[in-house]
Parts: sequence; structure tokens; C-alpha cells
Amino acid sequence: MLKKRFLLTATSILLALTSCGKQATNLSALPQKHVNANLTPIPSTVTVPVTLSADWLEQQINNATKGVIFSNDSITVIAGFSRAGVTVTKTEPIRVAVTGTSFAYQLPINLKLKLSTGLFGREATQEVLGGVKVRMKTSMLINPDWTVTTKTTFEGYEWVTAPEAKVGPLTIPFKPVADIVFSGLKVGLGPTIDKLIKTQLDLKKILTPLWTQMQTPQLLDKKNNVWLRLTPDQVLMTPLTGKGNSVTTVLGMRTLSECFVGTAPASNPAKPLPKLTTATPDTGFILNLNVEVSYAEMQKMARDQTISKTFPAGKKSIVVDELWLNGDTGLVRIEVKLSGDYKGTISLVGRPELDTLTQILTIQDIGFDLQSRSLLLKSAKWMFNGIIEKKLAEALTIPLKPQFTNLQTQLNTTLKEYRPQPDIKVSGAVSTLSPRGLALTQTGLKIGATAKGKLTVDMTRATQK
Repeated sequence: MLKKRFLLTATSILLALTSCGKQATNLSALPQKHVNANLTPIPSTVTVPVTLSADWLEQQINNATKGVIFSNDSITVIAGFSRAGVTVTKTEPIRVAVTGTSFAYQLPINLKLKLSTGLFGREATQEVLGGVKVRMKTSMLINPDWTVTTKTTFEGYEWVTAPEAKVGPLTIPFKPVADIVFSGLKVGLGPTIDKLIKTQLDLKKILTPLWTQMQTPQLLDKKNNVWLRLTPDQVLMTPLTGKGNSVTTVLGMRTLSECFVGTAPASNPAKPLPKLTTATPDTGFILNLNVEVSYAEMQKMARDQTISKTFPAGKKSIVVDELWLNGDTGLVRIEVKLSGDYKGTISLVGRPELDTLTQILTIQDIGFDLQSRSLLLKSAKWMFNGIIEKKLAEALTIPLKPQFTNLQTQLNTTLKEYRPQPDIKVSGAVSTLSPRGLALTQTGLKIGATAKGKLTVDMTRATQK
């Protein structure tokens, strides 16, 4: 049975949270290092083993060859006989084995010769029986345009039951008869074998609909609304090799894989199946994940720890009545409405920073923007004691490791066995998942992460019975 494993390589998961709150005013920020990391997905290769089993081929050949597999009633090259005919009948199932990258066959056949002589002025006919085992071999080559070239050759034969060497006073020339039989088998049986192999190794016919389908976003997890989008651009293939009782190769699908949580992502423009490149693909895969922490979620976290709370500043104190958070030209902007010894709204800005080792997201260098600084210097210098900045930094410290651990668990649960169609099974495991960078978007902080592991897509087509 032929198995096609088609997989999958690099993906991106988007956790989008609804943005809400007051829109920040467009105030000039303090000079700071803006964040704008390049989170372009990293391509990787999903390996797709392809196997053609000798057992399957043996079954198909035997189904296609029953009883008489070759006959010729008008042989004229046997000297001394006025007429001759030969009938070849399969006596036992044909056996198929793998030798190197070729299939070898052993054909047990009965050879029936019907010989007529015109000796002594009269016609005489006699049948001669013999048992022969014929050895054949088929080699294969998969071309860059996905076509399969096969070559069937005859390796020899041996008599199991040798026929009588004489018919009356005449000697039977077995070599010309064997040559005729082999030539007939080559014409009759050879194309049958070639057709079976080419049909089962018609990789272009098999992969073209899959190649097209895989570029359409697939719903991986209905409960959590997780979508997978693949963008393949190259197919690699290792040379054919013999392994056990099968001839195998490994296809490598070089692709960008993106995974989203929420609404279905738009499909990328479909690409046609490219030409095949002979090379050894990488055996691992990289899953690119983009996790977005929305400004709305960060705003809620900051509000929970500051709203209606009193913060002392020496002999004075302030109360946080309201807070709004948003992005502004590569920085995070926070507007705070205060009461107490200072009444009014102030603006602060900070630089988001991701520690990829500890997997902690923080807002660094929080400080008043230029307009608020100028205002406070005139009316409330005591506000520069750092209490607001410190409390906001504490409120906006987000440990991401538990989220990444949970995400890895969810991915492994989904990839354990996912079937987009009855005859397609996606299976894999994520061994590591870690953040690699940070970028700001209109709706939040996008954290790029890479998941590494193994991924296989199996498609099994039922063989003919």
C-alpha cells in the first residue's frame, strides 16, 4: 500500500483581545528607544515519507495476471518443425522483493509447446510441458516534472521441470523458445507492471489537490477556534532507497505555517505545485507563533491594581480615578486621571521589553511625556518621586511562561491526531516553545515565538482489491 505523508512546517498563533478604553491624545513622547522587532515567520520543512510496498505491488500484479499470461500459436523459427506454438500459464503467485531501489520478480510458469512435424509425408503434433521460474526486475526514477520512468528487464530463468529434449528424431531447441517467451512477457507483462507502478507513484496527481488544499486555512481546534494557514513554496525529495520490503523516498515541503486563534485568516494567493528538487530535506519543523497581548488586556491589568487606590508622595497623596492605555509610535502610552492633592490627567510613556530567557514582559523606562513634565514642573514638582511610575511598572509586569506552557500543551493535544479529512491525518509534537521577539501593533503587543518539534501529515489511499 502506498502511503503519502504530507505534512506540515512553520505556523503563527494570534491571540487577539478586543481593544477598549479612551483614545490617548496625540502628545509628544520623551525620546526613548522604540520597539519594532522583525517577526517575519521562519520557513521550515515538513518531511513527507512516501512508500511503495513490494507486498502491495505483488498483490496488484497477481490480480492483473491470472491463468494464461502469454501465448503464440505461430512460431516459425524452430528448425525441423512445420508449426510450433507456445502457451505460458502462471502456476503460482508471482513473488516480488526489493533489491536496492528496484523490484525483483520471480514468475513460476508452465511452458506448453505444441509442435507439429511433417516427417514421412504426414503431419504429426505433440505437446511438450515444462516448468520454469523467470526472473525480472523493474527500476524506477522520479523526474523533476513528477513523472515516473520505469525500466523492466529480464534477469534469467531456471527450469523447475525440464521438458523432454526430443520429439521423435528431432531435438527441441529450447533457447529460441525461451527467447520467444521472454520477448512475449516483456511485451505483455512488462507494460502491466510499469502501469501499476506509475499509477501508484503518480505523485503529481496525488499531491496537486493536496498542495492546493493545504493553502486554504484549516480549522484545527473548533473549541478554541484555532486556524492553520500554510504557504508552501518548494518540494524537495531524497533519492529512492530500498528499506525492508519497500522502496521509499522522503518529500520535504518547505513552507511557512501560520496558526491563528479567532476568526479565519484570509487565504494567501494559491501557488501551483512546483518542480521537484532532489535534495535531503531537514527532518524537523519550526512553528512560528505570534501571541498578541492587547492594550485592552494590559489596561485592565493596570486598572485592577491602581483604580481608587491612594498613593502617598511625602506629605501629599494622590488617588487614581481612571486609567487608559494604548500604543503610540513604538511606545506604550498611559493616561492617568488623578484626584487628591493633584487633580487632572497626566500622560506617561514606556518601552515594552521582553526577556526571552525568563519569558517576562515588562514596560521599561516609564516616565512623564514632555507636556505632562512641563506642566508638573510648574505646579507639582512633588509628583516626581517615582511612585506612579513604579506602581505602573509593577502592574504591567506580565509572566508569559505559564501562557506558553499552556499553549504548548494545547498544540500537542491538537497535533496528537488531527484529521481535516477522513483519509488525511496530521500528527506531531512540539518539544520546545520559546519567545523570540516583540513588536507593537495597532491593537497590542505582538510576541513572536518559535515552536520546534516534529510534524507529519499522512494520507493513505485505499488500494485496489
